[in-house]
Amino acid sequence: MSFTLRGIQFMNAWSVAPQSSPARSSLITGCYAPTYGMDVHPVSYDTPADIFFPQRLREAGYYCTNNSKTHYNSTNNNKACWDECTKTASYNSPKRGKDQPFFAVFNTVTSHMGRIRTFHTDGRRDYTKEGIYTELLTLPSYVPDLPEVRSDYAGHLEAVQDVDTWLGFFLKDLKDKGLDDNTIIFFFSDHGGCVPRGKGYLYESGLKVPLIAYFPEKWKHLANGKSGKDNSLVNFTDLGPTVLSLAGVSLPRTCKERRYSVNMPARKNARCSLHLPPTSCITSCRCVP
Repeated sequence: MSFTLRGIQFMNAWSVAPQSSPARSSLITGCYAPTYGMDVHPVSYDTPADIFFPQRLREAGYYCTNNSKTHYNSTNNNKACWDECTKTASYNSPKRGKDQPFFAVFNTVTSHMGRIRTFHTDGRRDYTKEGIYTELLTLPSYVPDLPEVRSDYAGHLEAVQDVDTWLGFFLKDLKDKGLDDNTIIFFFSDHGGCVPRGKGYLYESGLKVPLIAYFPEKWKHLANGKSGKDNSLVNFTDLGPTVLSLAGVSLPRTCKERRYSVNMPARKNARCSLHLPPTSCITSCRCVP
């Protein structure tokens, strides 16, 4: 069974901004970006020093890694809340203690809009080799039906396939390491996709994101036993409080009380792994631009 079918697929999940830095600022704080003046892309603002929630997890004994994009709109050191924040940061770090619970974030720019940021289509790949036929695609109604637009959309869909492969590497590694039965995974994009009216535009197409939460069998009670599609309205301010709740960490006063589908805090030995693909996708598993 696929990762999507085994997890909870949130059909009504929203970024709080159509660009990466204010969206990520919301993710890392559990607050709407304007709360601390972090809503202008990409402008750093003087903020309080203790608003990044991974620090709370570290204080509770979690080993926290980020690989590796930050882009939080704060003049504070964006890496200070992590035990490791590099292109090699991982839960596999030799610095993580034996059986120490972890919170690990992985970012990919595979589906970033830079993939199709060209003035012409010369030299682009033959997408049919990936099973993508431009003439058969159903384009969003708000873009013109032109060969160039079809090529852009095909490039985006190819990127989504590549992101699926990328996620598979982590799922296999967790299983090989014997961590899969004790790791909760969130997989999502940070804003809308690459075609016009997506990233950078304050419309549904720029804000609606894919979000899948996966709970292993032993931790399904924390999600009320849910799986499949869920139409609850959720957004990025809910992620931090959800993760802290799962880890049994009390919420700071700066966080919202709203959480995803959880009912009780997890015990301290639950391992939460967050996979954040950064680029731009609009449906399907995607990332942050």
